Amino acid sequence: QFCINYCNEKLQQLFIELVLKQEQEEYAREGIQWTPVQYFNNRVICELVDAPHQGIIAIMDEACLNPTKISDT
Repeated sequence: QFCINYCNEKLQQLFIELVLKQEQEEYAREGIQWTPVQYFNNRVICELVDAPHQGIIAIMDEACLNPTKISDT
């Protein structure tokens, strides 16, 4: 379930970057009048999961490499 949720967040981030953000930037460059679309940029969620050395995946990987060490932190 974790992997499915992570993939969904990455797909949502891709959609935000390619469709919402870039289209709105293009409209602004071309001077097209439009109503801006408000959206939650889930980049922070993706970074929480996949950040090198500090993300959830990196922490789980380290925990799996050292299964006998248990930390309270």
